[in-house]
Amino acid sequence: MSETPETLSPKPQRLMSLDALRGMTIAGMLLVNNPGSWSNIYWPLEHAAWNGWTFTDLIFPFFLFMVGVAMMFSFPKRLARGESRGHLFGHVVRRAVVLFLLGMFSLPHFPSTAEGFFPALESAGLWGNVARWGTVWAFLCAIVLITGTKRPRAWFVGYLIGAVLVLLGCMWVDITDPMKILGWRAITQRGSVELIVIGTLVMISFPRAGLAGVALTLAGVVAMLSTLLDMGLALQIGAFVVILMAVALVFQRRDPVARFVATAAASVSVIVAMAFVVMDDPIWQWLTDRRLTGVLPRIGFCYLIASAIYFATPSHRAIVKWIIVLLAIYWVWMLCIPIPGFGIPNLEMGFPTLETPRDQLFSNWCFFIDYHVLGEHTWGYRTLWLTETVGGQETRTLIWSFDPEGILSTMSAVCSVLFGVLTGLWLQRRDTAPVEKTNGMFVWGCALCVIGLVMSIWFPINKRIWTSSYTVFMAGMALLCLGMCYHLIDVKGYRRWAMPFVWFGMNAITAFFFSGQMAVMLGRLKVRALSESGDLEFVSWNRWIYNSLCEVLRPIDASLVYAIGFVLFWTAIMWVLYRRKIFLKI
Repeated sequence: MSETPETLSPKPQRLMSLDALRGMTIAGMLLVNNPGSWSNIYWPLEHAAWNGWTFTDLIFPFFLFMVGVAMMFSFPKRLARGESRGHLFGHVVRRAVVLFLLGMFSLPHFPSTAEGFFPALESAGLWGNVARWGTVWAFLCAIVLITGTKRPRAWFVGYLIGAVLVLLGCMWVDITDPMKILGWRAITQRGSVELIVIGTLVMISFPRAGLAGVALTLAGVVAMLSTLLDMGLALQIGAFVVILMAVALVFQRRDPVARFVATAAASVSVIVAMAFVVMDDPIWQWLTDRRLTGVLPRIGFCYLIASAIYFATPSHRAIVKWIIVLLAIYWVWMLCIPIPGFGIPNLEMGFPTLETPRDQLFSNWCFFIDYHVLGEHTWGYRTLWLTETVGGQETRTLIWSFDPEGILSTMSAVCSVLFGVLTGLWLQRRDTAPVEKTNGMFVWGCALCVIGLVMSIWFPINKRIWTSSYTVFMAGMALLCLGMCYHLIDVKGYRRWAMPFVWFGMNAITAFFFSGQMAVMLGRLKVRALSESGDLEFVSWNRWIYNSLCEVLRPIDASLVYAIGFVLFWTAIMWVLYRRKIFLKI
């Protein structure tokens, strides 16, 4: 009996190997992002300083690669169910927007000084920080609900948890905080905000309870108006909520009541936004100083652009051409086109310092474009400021800025997703046996690694500016790792060892985002501890844990043990979510 294509390779199901490798990547990301001390790290757990690569430099391109693979296990299936490309691309746009907003409004970038939503909370101890974190979490849940999710009830429960944290924080914040002095009036103002947003989200997510949502919203508006004239902060917070409400109602509901409320809310939002600009409002200043790039925004941008390329030209030959063209354009741009004020780019020059001559600051096009386009909207650790005293007044001038997830390098990063798309198309073939698929991934993985190394002779492997050689080399490494996981898990059936990684892989964005928020919390929460001189002082929780480990381990080993403990803690959380079949998607 001869084998048919169908007997060679059954209809593709969900790849456990893909979930496992994604989980390994996320676990590795948690490991390298959460050392006990950034001053004591083993070198493989740090990014290469400039040219070259380490274990840490594998993580981000691996994740982008797997985004492309996953696309090919989702898009064709949905198209086969009858969804149009336009509708599917609209879903892609919504997901990209959510990723961008999650990156923009995550805790590491949220206001932590008096010029934020809650004044004086930085010194207000535990409950003051609880109020801030509850606000961030509630705001992010609202964004997800408004932009669309398949699990509105789960995100709505999450929003309610954030609302409760806000109210608890406001009730128990330290007595020196202005909110505590105002007493229940301040709590009423925060409660009015919560009522408005809860009512709005009820209308959005649960149409059958629309009238209840309208009632809650109106109750919140009345409560806010009762205190609006006495405290400007309520106006500030309320304005953002109203803007969210306007967007939600316009795009999610079409009934007459919703249109009326949306029109009124939009009008108020325009007036308040104008007031922000005219009054030089601190929240407006914070928004205008935001970093516009980052890990999650880059994932969103690359996912969006790669999806557009696939929908426009879905054949594998066209995808190969796109990769070649994009990498070639980036190569020529970065190596051959003169930079204004500098000349031919020099990729051997790394990051500049204040001692670097002004005409040597922009040694490559990524530096030049990020500074002239993004300005201050870049990673704060990669900026240079010139401080001068003129007429007795000190002024600071930004002279150089750069972002590792900047504008120009996104061109090459998109190709990391496209390499994943090609791999997904290969794995979806039903006329190829699983063993042949494994062999193909190993052969092409080795080939891409060699090609990347050869390319690096002229265009060095560099994660900071995501060079073309880096893209090709890391795609080869990702293919080799996926091929190994595919052979062991999906072909041979050895699955038990990989389950902890599958737990991470099934909730990848959840693990990455919330572990990042936890890391920030551990850095901001304070605990009393004895200093080296024997005096009591306030230290962060992560510093206290690290110091405790240093009493029995070398500092560098204590830092590693802290990071491993952090990963194990989140492994337990991922196990609970997996057992309860809770998979938070965007």
